[in-house]
Amino acid sequence: MKKRVLCTLLALAMVFSLVPAFEITVSAAESIPYQKPVYNTQNEPESGLLKFEEDTVTDYTVVTEDTTQFEDGKWYVVTADVTIGTAEEQKQIEVSGDAYLILKDGATLTVECPGGGHAAIGVAKNNSLTVYGQSGGTGTLTAVAGSQGAAIGGDRENGGQAGKITVNGGTVNATCSENGGAGYETLEIDQWVAHSGHGGEVIINGGTVAAFGEDGNPGIGVGKCNRGSDPGSVTVNGGLVYAVGSNEAAGIGGGDDSILPEITVTGGTVFALGGSNGNAAGAGIGSGTDRDGGSVTVSGGTVTAIGGTTGTGSYGSGIGGGTGSASQGSLTVTPASGFSVRAGTNTGCGAVKCANASDALGQKCVRIYTAQASSVPYLYWDAAQNKTVQGYTDDYEILTEDTETISYGFYLVNQNLTYGAGKNLKIDGDTHLILCDGKT
Repeated sequence: MKKRVLCTLLALAMVFSLVPAFEITVSAAESIPYQKPVYNTQNEPESGLLKFEEDTVTDYTVVTEDTTQFEDGKWYVVTADVTIGTAEEQKQIEVSGDAYLILKDGATLTVECPGGGHAAIGVAKNNSLTVYGQSGGTGTLTAVAGSQGAAIGGDRENGGQAGKITVNGGTVNATCSENGGAGYETLEIDQWVAHSGHGGEVIINGGTVAAFGEDGNPGIGVGKCNRGSDPGSVTVNGGLVYAVGSNEAAGIGGGDDSILPEITVTGGTVFALGGSNGNAAGAGIGSGTDRDGGSVTVSGGTVTAIGGTTGTGSYGSGIGGGTGSASQGSLTVTPASGFSVRAGTNTGCGAVKCANASDALGQKCVRIYTAQASSVPYLYWDAAQNKTVQGYTDDYEILTEDTETISYGFYLVNQNLTYGAGKNLKIDGDTHLILCDGKT
């Protein structure tokens, strides 16, 4: 019997040895496209946004109602309507390391953490969250926090210290529930009523961002009563931004009696409204009450900033300081000529013009249009807005027939050029040609 079994096994072994080798193929995950930004100067968001280009990712995790962590180096994709947390059962997503989130067109992620002490999406110091949209820009992220926590950013549990948040596309709604937001701003930068701490970094390149503060906190900025030495920064390069402060806070900038971040706008459309109560009001862009206006730089886009109004008829600056501020701070507009400023009430801008940036400080309502004749205009496709838009640059070189190599940056074709007779034009790096009308 043993011999018969052995013979059978040997026979089977011989049969299988004659079968050709084969592989078992496992289908890869669906490739997910997303829109990523390209800056005027590589890896420098403060240089301004050049364009968006499409990229894809295949190694990712689909976000579900059980997701509570965004881990270092990992990509997360919202593919459907997902709600994490409720008024009865609060949940938080905590970001550790550098995490990346894609909002698929038509999908919505809602994170509700209405209890005290936690951000809805916690991004503490030395951590970062980057949000991407797709070509349609119809994905949505809504984050709702309670007291002592930002909708996205710092909270009491991490000492109020915030990391870095970048929004590249989609729609991001950040707000706090009633009586919430104490000491933490609703779209990032930082702290609880700790009187010290680390300010984070907010970069908005595209999409639509709507941020509403509560309890003396700005829509985007530093939480109230924060007197730390590192206020962080807010940079807007594109997209559509609505930021509304609460009580004595600025729309973008500082909360009530807090330091404020460095604020830079290079493009996009920004609307900022300062908060107010019966006795005090914050600036549209700048500081809350009892703090001097800080540094605001505008080099592109359209900015409308309206200070809050008190019941006694005083008001916070459009750009500058809130009520009780000893100094309006500084406003830099480049190109310095050609911008217009209007002053009026917080229900509408009147027809008063200011001659220069210094005169614009302290006005209740400020509207600035930049990118003037000294810059070269060009058209490009904005995937977040799903349309062709106009950009500007004053950092370019003029292409001539003697040019042999072009590298990273802008090159202007303002005359008819012909390369021939064995002469080639070498491209070395990411190059952008602006073709003037009528030139080839």
